[in-house]
Amino acid sequence: IPTMIQPPPMMAQQPMPPPPPPPATIATNAGVGQKRGREDGGDDLDAEPVKQKLRIGEMELEDEDNWLDANPGTIKLKILCPDEAKDKNLNGQTIDLEFKSGKETVLKIKQELKPLLGNLAQGKMKLEVKKMGFLKDANSLAYYNIKSGASIHLHLKKR
Repeated sequence: IPTMIQPPPMMAQQPMPPPPPPPATIATNAGVGQKRGREDGGDDLDAEPVKQKLRIGEMELEDEDNWLDANPGTIKLKILCPDEAKDKNLNGQTIDLEFKSGKETVLKIKQELKPLLGNLAQGKMKLEVKKMGFLKDANSLAYYNIKSGASIHLHLKKR
């Protein structure tokens, strides 16, 4: 009778413990055991956040306050209206508007346009600057860095 060889009993397999975390110190020429941080030894909590430039469409914009400081005075705008066959007040005309400063909002532009366009509802107006896109009512001319002499396109919202 052939004898069967029994395999050795299986040891209970225990999961391997996770590897230890990496040390929180680095070795440098100055010595071992320095904490990681800024090279000048300062605390990152005190550092000023780096302001990134606002990017809208293809345009990179300056901070609103900096732009206002660099561009004081009145702003003259050209509003390019569409030619709408069903609206006699929109015949492709250009409307010149003037504002005291860049603090004026897009909503203020629409308010100025309303009586000039036969009381066209502000909610039906969309204003666009090429390479930037459509402008939001709450933002100012300075927010968008719109200088005097700029052309703004008026579009009608389709509902």
